[in-house]
This record gives sequence, structure tokens and C-alpha cells, in this order.
Amino acid sequence: MYYLAENIELRRQEFADRLSLQTGRLLTAALMKSASPYRDCSTGQRTLTSMVALCRKPRCMEPLANCVVIVPSEIHPLSALDLYQVFETSDIPGGVVNILTGSKDHLAKYLVEHQDIQSVWYFGSEAGSKYVEYVSAENVKRTWVNYGLSRKWEDPEQGEGEEFLYQVTQVKNIWIPMGDIFAN
Repeated sequence: MYYLAENIELRRQEFADRLSLQTGRLLTAALMKSASPYRDCSTGQRTLTSMVALCRKPRCMEPLANCVVIVPSEIHPLSALDLYQVFETSDIPGGVVNILTGSKDHLAKYLVEHQDIQSVWYFGSEAGSKYVEYVSAENVKRTWVNYGLSRKWEDPEQGEGEEFLYQVTQVKNIWIPMGDIFAN
């Protein structure tokens, strides 16, 4: 995962240029430190590095799943597809990261209903959040939703850290029997 973060860092300017073209946000020196595609790329790379570091801490936790399904922006999905090239060159095994493009709400419906998916994160409308939680109760799927509230992803308090680690892991229980189980 550190290798992935390094490869994203190497292609940061390329991703920033692509985001600038897609969104129409200018990539100027004045914007480098404020709202800009370059800052967005820096935030993503910093968050990935931070999450990898958190995962290396010893804990009695295990991951919920071994693969991820990403639904990128409906309006600007090309950057996520470019990111897939970085996954391939970073030795991320095939099938670990899956990118589905399309309507977030339409895809969320099928992902939350899928029996083999253990957890769904949904950051969208209040109605979409309610739907995800309601349907996931049927197949006991863990959810993390925002009920339409905005989140400042570039803020380290809201965009990374222990909250995210909590959402992707579960407590690992090990039962060790004490004494003789089969006493005569």
C-alpha cells in the first residue's frame, strides 16, 4: 500500500491536470494551496499514507473484507479510471479494487442488496442513506452513511484517521477454552 501511495505521488501532477480539465477549476500557483485539483490529489495521497500507517498498528481487529468496490463521481469518473492504472502498476492484486461507474444511487441499490458484500459506505442524500440502512438490515450488512450532511474530506479530522479504521475493521475474538471440556 505504501508503494501505491508512492506511485500516486509520482503521478500527482498528471492527476491534477486531468481533474483541472474535467472540472474547469484552474491549476494556478495561487490555487495550489487552496481549493484546487493539485490540493485534491495531495489530500488523497496523504490520506492513503495515513491509513496505511494506522493499519500497521497492532490491534485485535480484522478487516471486514479483502476487496473494495469504488463508485466514482458520476460527473467526472475518468480520474478514478486513471487511478486503476496506478493500482495495476503498484502490485495490487486483480479484483482487490473494483471501480463501477454510473449513478451512485442506482449502484448503491444493488451493492446494498448483494449478499456477498459485508459493508457499504454511502455518502450522498438523506433519502439514499435511509435506503441503504433500511435494506442492509435484511442481510445484516454494516453501513456508514452521512444522511446528506457534507464532509470536508481535505480536513484530516473528517477525511482520515481512527474513524475510518473503525469502519473497515471488526473486533477479532479468540476463544480459548480453559480446563477440561470433557470431564468424566
